[in-house]
Amino acid sequence: MERGASRVFTKVLSMEGKFVTCRQVANKFNARCRPSTGEIEQGFIRLAAEGFGYYNKDEGAVFYKYENLPKNADKYDIIKEEYLRAYNSPSKGLSKKQIEEFEEKHTALISTSVCEAKPIPPKPDTNAANTS
Repeated sequence: MERGASRVFTKVLSMEGKFVTCRQVANKFNARCRPSTGEIEQGFIRLAAEGFGYYNKDEGAVFYKYENLPKNADKYDIIKEEYLRAYNSPSKGLSKKQIEEFEEKHTALISTSVCEAKPIPPKPDTNAANTS
């Protein structure tokens, strides 16, 4: 995993609340090393593919976390108790309206089990084509 994606993973999973926005993630970084919105969205996509939550770009830049960590969570040095403490804490930096909207969406996703991780296809090896 790239260094940038790893930084986004760590920030998203340690942030308080059941959902996080791109803006919240970006604000957790120092301005000099802040990832772009695209990098954060790629982090959301990878987290969803790994089974940590749900993300659909068409529904806005919000990542919805799952309460239960996937089996592969240990490879990211995630401490379950710390993750659950953050997950069960109230979200910060959002308006009351946003929290209500996201909470409703989160409840609907969890109750209908719409959230299934889909693997990301591997990137084509561009070096293999150049060696012929």
